[in-house]
Amino acid sequence: MNDAWCFVELCCGSAAPTLALLGARRGLVPYQGSKWRFRDALVGSFRRAGVAGPPDEVVLHDIG
Repeated sequence: MNDAWCFVELCCGSAAPTLALLGARRGLVPYQGSKWRFRDALVGSFRRAGVAGPPDEVVLHDIG
């Protein structure tokens, strides 16, 4: 069984969900983006969907 997974964060801005998935406990900058306050709920939804552990690959995309 292959448990590897890739997280693609669209409109990543400051990559708040990605940082949370990778284990960050605090933001890298004073304002870590609008999704930072929802990081626990977002990561919880990924866990409930069956993913475990940090992603093996991250793809960040933003408008620009």
